[in-house]
Amino acid sequence: MKNQIERVDVNKLPKSVSQPYLLTKNFDFNIHESRIVIRVLQQIKQHQFIKLGSQVDLDNNVVMRFRPKDLTVGNDLNLVYKALSSIRNKEIILNGTATDEGEEIETRTITGFINEATYAVNNSFVDIKINADWFNMLVDLSKGYTPYLSNVGFQTGNRHHLTIYQYICHWFKKGSLEGMELSEKQIRENFQIHDKYDDLRKIVTRIIEPCKKELDTFSDKSFNFTLNRVTPGATRG
Repeated sequence: MKNQIERVDVNKLPKSVSQPYLLTKNFDFNIHESRIVIRVLQQIKQHQFIKLGSQVDLDNNVVMRFRPKDLTVGNDLNLVYKALSSIRNKEIILNGTATDEGEEIETRTITGFINEATYAVNNSFVDIKINADWFNMLVDLSKGYTPYLSNVGFQTGNRHHLTIYQYICHWFKKGSLEGMELSEKQIRENFQIHDKYDDLRKIVTRIIEPCKKELDTFSDKSFNFTLNRVTPGATRG
């Protein structure tokens, strides 16, 4: 698990987004962090009818309550608390305005993906605090949440499989059979594989093929793929 702080300026995100992949591609979530994000989006979407003003505390945070066991797979709840700690190190930069000596000026607020998490020592609940302005953006992003996202996120143990699924949802259009051609560099970047494997063949056999098998089994979207040789003398991946 990485210790360095990751930071995203929301200026660089689209004004209106509808797919969780836009979060995934900006933050290098591990599978435990991803499951927490999924539950946050799920709860937001299920309770959008609640007025935001009734949820904001005096510190401009929205408080969301969860059962720790609902944020993970299995019985090791320490994985949840470690993931909450690491998510807190991921920062968001928010735009705003403030008044200084009667003049309105632009501001930038640095906040955590979550600001604070409080859990009961008997593991009965965990309260997650999220900056209200950031929460407003998550409301828009939660439009991309579907029950299938939970299915994939909580049935796969591989974060790359979840990333690939979110990537497919990001560009897929209903009724379209159009494919997409990706270079090895794009595969590494878009699926957040980076330098994990030094050979494309390993990426295919250890990530892409197992991912397709899983998505064929329990998701609403899957994929087919073929490998193309760049040059006649190239080694097939």
